[in-house]
Amino acid sequence: DVDHLQAAELVQRQVERELTGPRESIPGYVTALLADLDNNRVDSPDVRRRMQALLAAIDGLRRDRLPPIRHELTSAIKSAQAGDAPPGDSRPADPGVIRSLAVAGEQQDRVIERIEAMLKELGRWDDYRRFYRDVGQLTREQEDLGTRATELGRRTMGRDPRDLPPAELADLRVLVT
Repeated sequence: DVDHLQAAELVQRQVERELTGPRESIPGYVTALLADLDNNRVDSPDVRRRMQALLAAIDGLRRDRLPPIRHELTSAIKSAQAGDAPPGDSRPADPGVIRSLAVAGEQQDRVIERIEAMLKELGRWDDYRRFYRDVGQLTREQEDLGTRATELGRRTMGRDPRDLPPAELADLRVLVT
């Protein structure tokens, strides 16, 4: 059981490092993205605002949620090691270990809920960006179609369709459909 607790504590440290570490972590990637925006002089207040909100949320997890998990797992390991029984002993688990694991589990559930909320928000933002991009594309296509129709109208206005060259007739059919 102590080995399992130590393995869980190691995994928790790895998660914490990837979630809040200075370099190869979410804040590191977000900071690099913000630096790229600055270096390339990209003015994108929405991206900047959302990335800074993400950094703030992760910092809140680092300050408020992750330290109690780390503390409780360490406490559970120490309690388990102090009461370590020989293999095959069927004594019930130390209440201190059980309490520490319960608190750590509750805190981990809160971290998971917060991460899921961040992912949901980023997903909505991504959906919005895709929708915005699609509407922009449709707008450009509509403007292009309007320009082509105006140009073709100038060239063919007042002329009998039977007198138009085949290419202009084909262009008119395309614009009509």
